[in-house]
Amino acid sequence: MTLVCEIFETADRSVSTPFIHALAPRILEFLYSEDARNVQTKAQLEMTLECIRAIQILVQIVDTPEKSKDI
Repeated sequence: MTLVCEIFETADRSVSTPFIHALAPRILEFLYSEDARNVQTKAQLEMTLECIRAIQILVQIVDTPEKSKDI
């Protein structure tokens, strides 16, 4: 998931956008799953935290000042 976060953060949106469109729904699906709610191992915890980090990055991308100007 660390690589996914790095791709999401890349400045070149032509690279990150297809990954965001493909992976964001799956990340949210995981976060709503029982696996994310009932963490039992360190690996599950790490996966859940990385998914949360990825979503936080996506929210930051959307909340950039450039986006506010377009509204």
